[in-house]
Amino acid sequence: LTATYGDTLADVALPEGFAWVDASASVGNAGTNSFLATFTPADTDNYNTIQVEVPVNVFKADPEVKYPTEYYLPYGTNLTTFTLPEGFAWKESVGLVGNVGTHTYIVVYTPEDSANYNTIEIPVIIHVSKTNPTVTIPENLTATYGDILGSVALPEGFARVDTSASVGN
Repeated sequence: LTATYGDTLADVALPEGFAWVDASASVGNAGTNSFLATFTPADTDNYNTIQVEVPVNVFKADPEVKYPTEYYLPYGTNLTTFTLPEGFAWKESVGLVGNVGTHTYIVVYTPEDSANYNTIEIPVIIHVSKTNPTVTIPENLTATYGDILGSVALPEGFARVDTSASVGN
């Protein structure tokens, strides 16, 4: 006979003729536990009603846990430094969240009572949004008064909006 942690004996069906002595009793911790049952034979004129120990194999239960199923993070966020709720961890070693868009990662929840509850895996959706780039403003650019901005060399990646404007006042 089998049960799940958190069940009572009333949740465990016995064969015909058997009844639990205390059907409201908990099945106990995960593992094999024994409980008293009464056996009443069909022929009570010739056989006595007896009590017997009945073993019940109790399985771990899945924990009922509230958890976030999605997060909104900016591009460049490192998931290894992103704090998950207590008991949760990323299933695989992950780094950056990935490109802008929606990505699914797996988190593992390990309950405090791991003797009676299963560890479960949960898909979590990460919505990755754009972020502002880190920019180092160019310094020590040189120009002569009266030059136009288009003649001043800029580092790679920079461009001017108006190249015809004069340098200076």
